[in-house]
Amino acid sequence: MSEFDQYGDRYRETLEQSLGGMGSLDGALKSKLFLLDWLLGDRLRDPAFRMLDLGCGMGLLLNQLLQRSVMVFGADVSRRSLAVSCAPAGLSANCDGGQLGFRDGAFDCAVAACVFHHITAPRRAGVLAELRRVLRPQGSVIIIEHNPWNPITRWVVDRCEFDQHAELITRRQLQHTMQENGFRKIRDGYFYTIPPVTRALARADRMLTRLPFGAQYFGMYGINP
Repeated sequence: MSEFDQYGDRYRETLEQSLGGMGSLDGALKSKLFLLDWLLGDRLRDPAFRMLDLGCGMGLLLNQLLQRSVMVFGADVSRRSLAVSCAPAGLSANCDGGQLGFRDGAFDCAVAACVFHHITAPRRAGVLAELRRVLRPQGSVIIIEHNPWNPITRWVVDRCEFDQHAELITRRQLQHTMQENGFRKIRDGYFYTIPPVTRALARADRMLTRLPFGAQYFGMYGINP
């Protein structure tokens, strides 16, 4: 059983409490959508573009992406989270045991938003191998993670019940892990230096991506030939 099963019914409440007034779940979700809009552009409005939301949980991001017309599927280790998901039935699969229940080359892009700090270092290579398998040769993966150098991020993580066993990973460590496992960097940087909860604030925040002050960071990677 996944440790997240116990939070399936109260994920939003638990996360909002850990934020302690420093933000909101809806704001965090908006920031990720603006980031994906920037990185993927019109592809998010292409019905033929297929995405995987790895660690989709209750389907909050997945559901928002579906509203942009792109076809998105989810995978998560928590059966309870999938059971109470707000995403349409049939678009998510359990991946307990490390196997993604999708065919080879099924997706153009995968996104893992605040997932890798829940995957222990020895298991990351296996997860990335599965991502390479389900991505098309020209596909990409976008990883969004907490910035361990940001003190507010540390404070929030320390307060969050389901982050008790988290292993925060730095941007440099992620780069090294991705390169070791057959991925090349396309673009990366920090974000959430300015809370990017509107399009105007998101544009301002993107001007600061090279500064290591953001609450989170992102990395977009392609598959090495």
